Amino acid sequence: ALPPVPRSAALANALAEPLLNLAPKKANWDLKRDVEKDLAALDRQTEVAIVNILRQKLAAEEGAGSQPDGGDLSAAIQQQVRADEAGAGDD
Repeated sequence: ALPPVPRSAALANALAEPLLNLAPKKANWDLKRDVEKDLAALDRQTEVAIVNILRQKLAAEEGAGSQPDGGDLSAAIQQQVRADEAGAGDD
């Protein structure tokens, strides 16, 4: 007769509990897939909020006169925001 074939511990566990082998390796992959669209929208809203905060800060600094060349920077930021909003409207 043939000698018995030794079973490894992993093989023995896999045979004993077949339902555990059906679970995906990463349990939250579908959640990440479903949330990607929402996260993209939130990223865009975050960028707009940051730009608005910077714009308010620059306007406050211009009003106080603490930054003499702030007008050029503020105008450049506003122009970039308009270009970004026009690009976002095309999507």
